[in-house]
Amino acid sequence: MVKFDKLTEAIFSKYELNKSISMVASTLELSDELSYFSIGENTKLVNAHVTIMEGGRLTIGNFCEIRGRIIVGEGCTLEIGHGLSCNDAIKIQIVEYGKVTIGNDCLFANPKIFNSDMHSIFSDDTGQRLNKAKDVLIGNRVWLATDCLILKGTNIKCDSVVGAGAITSGFYEKKSLIVGNPARVVKSNICWTRSLKENNLIKFDDNFSLANFRACATSFEHKKVIDMAGEYIEFWARMDGSNYFIFYYLARSILIAKFKEQNVFDYFINNKLISIELLADILQRCFEMSDRKNYICGAYAYLACKMAGKKDTANVLYREILPVWEHISDHRFKENWIA
Repeated sequence: MVKFDKLTEAIFSKYELNKSISMVASTLELSDELSYFSIGENTKLVNAHVTIMEGGRLTIGNFCEIRGRIIVGEGCTLEIGHGLSCNDAIKIQIVEYGKVTIGNDCLFANPKIFNSDMHSIFSDDTGQRLNKAKDVLIGNRVWLATDCLILKGTNIKCDSVVGAGAITSGFYEKKSLIVGNPARVVKSNICWTRSLKENNLIKFDDNFSLANFRACATSFEHKKVIDMAGEYIEFWARMDGSNYFIFYYLARSILIAKFKEQNVFDYFINNKLISIELLADILQRCFEMSDRKNYICGAYAYLACKMAGKKDTANVLYREILPVWEHISDHRFKENWIA
């Protein structure tokens, strides 16, 4: 069993890991060379203990924060998508060559997830086993609240919420509020957000992953950012403090990839005109939604306003941001537009 509790240069090299990964008070165990694991960009293991047995496979996406105990048994597979946030210690145990799949942008409190009963039950008449293991599938944007127990054969579709103390097994349609023991659907056609607010004014496509979008944006992959979120730019006036960063990254990518690098003055998304004046307005609004604390966002608003001929607004932004983010005056930022 190979065991390590910190990431060294040798480990990054051997397992081809991204150096943005971090481990805090965590342990990772691999039983042999046949075990496989992959961890995405900017993912954190915090007070986590992960064991991968012989032939086991673990895949974790970008921008995850994992806490608790994970055991991937012999020949088993655990696939975790982008953006899983664990607010407390979870427990996942997979045995009998089974598989657990967790989608993108999920939020977990402290659930326990099992694909097996961990002990066998037989028919006394036939001697046949009655409780075989079954895979578990949790879709995109599923919220598992405090003390959930997710049992073998559970299939929870996207955008659902499992209430505190619920015990699930079986199939649950998307956009379901699921509660109780045994768990049942008490309300359909719901959605949820991580922040507390009165209205949800912007709806994103089922396949849109906030975490994957953020990973592309922080890597300055402008084409991917525009392809993933360009269709939502028309909703920019509905943004709030919980989602402004989507419009910030999108406007920044359009500003750099189209107006700067391609030197265009107008750009179209789905036959809708995106002007430099509009980008300036969007970036200013994003800066306001950050309570004027996302100074890099403010710096891009400054560049857009300057390019749009809004000199007075640009000067106000420059004077406001310079004392707290001096890079706004750096020629490398002004010339290359990379913060």
